[in-house]
Amino acid sequence: MKVWIDLDNSPHVLFFVPIIRALERDGMEVLVTARDFSQTQELAMAQGLDFETIGEHRTHHHFATRVVGTVRRAGQLANYVRKKRPDVAISHGSRGLVLAAWMLGIPSMTLYDYEFISSRVFNQLSSRILAPSVVNPETLRQRGLDLHKFTPYPGLKEEVYVYDLPHLVLRRGFQRGRYHGSRGRVVGCRRIQHFCGEAWECGPGLGLKRKAEID
Repeated sequence: MKVWIDLDNSPHVLFFVPIIRALERDGMEVLVTARDFSQTQELAMAQGLDFETIGEHRTHHHFATRVVGTVRRAGQLANYVRKKRPDVAISHGSRGLVLAAWMLGIPSMTLYDYEFISSRVFNQLSSRILAPSVVNPETLRQRGLDLHKFTPYPGLKEEVYVYDLPHLVLRRGFQRGRYHGSRGRVVGCRRIQHFCGEAWECGPGLGLKRKAEID
């Protein structure tokens, strides 16, 4: 199975590195793309990730030009990924990935950690939404999310990767086992893996085209 992950911003690198490693240990092939924005590429290289840079960030002051920029990158991603034929797509709030996956009929999972983001594209086009359990599902429902798509995970995004930084853990006075870092990662990885299996076995049930239908 091939999983596509898009790194849209620099914090996503550290978040996804342990998840990528876990998926690879399970025998999955992981395709990684990254946006040329902030320190995203530098962090990905420092972590030893094999990735392809697709698109760049441009500061847009008007909503319409931001939309055009997002759609442009979605097209670039779709053109690149079409040849790679991933089975599922996962991101932490990458609108480009969600649009490209929708265009190609690839089941997608979106993670986000703040219920008041501009989430309409994610809520409508993603097959699954993964968010911290502290996020109130009712708030998500009021913002247009079909709660059948929603899956919670314990802890916060930062706790998924801070567990690998013992110097930070010691300096801040955290004690392993007293916060959600390890559990959040394990549960998060398992739910991502479950989504991958579900997409593989029940692609038509997700209301999306099978890969064989893609040119």
